Amino acid sequence: MFEALETKLLQGSLTSENAELALIDYAKGLHDISNLEMCGFCEDTDSDTKVTTLFLFARTRGIPHQYYLAKRVNEVWTSWERVEVDIQAII
Repeated sequence: MFEALETKLLQGSLTSENAELALIDYAKGLHDISNLEMCGFCEDTDSDTKVTTLFLFARTRGIPHQYYLAKRVNEVWTSWERVEVDIQAII
């Protein structure tokens, strides 16, 4: 999300209106991921490197759901990344 904010701020001329619109979009994105509903997790250990990765899968509470993935690799977490999937089932 932060990269999207940076991109919006760097596009075109940086006016107060453009900055405000970019920040509003960023705040909406933060709101969406601030209260995710956990759907599942999986842990995988690479047999060659012995690095263990924990995957968390979550969705927004509002319908239609948007799905997100976060990973922990070597005790370091990634940010939530939106996953473009169309899941109709109730999970």
